[in-house]
Amino acid sequence: MKVANIKVSVKMTWWLRAYLRGVGFACDLTGLEPNMDRVGWWIARGIKVELISTQQ
Repeated sequence: MKVANIKVSVKMTWWLRAYLRGVGFACDLTGLEPNMDRVGWWIARGIKVELISTQQ
């Protein structure tokens, strides 16, 4: 019987945490809500997901 192992690697770019803190700070400062479509676009650019499959 074959067994497949799947390893998931999630990496965040160095600038994403600073960007999210900046957005949060701007929201606190102005009292406005962020444009979640735009924030989501940056999050999608800043997170890398890699699937590694090995069969034994």
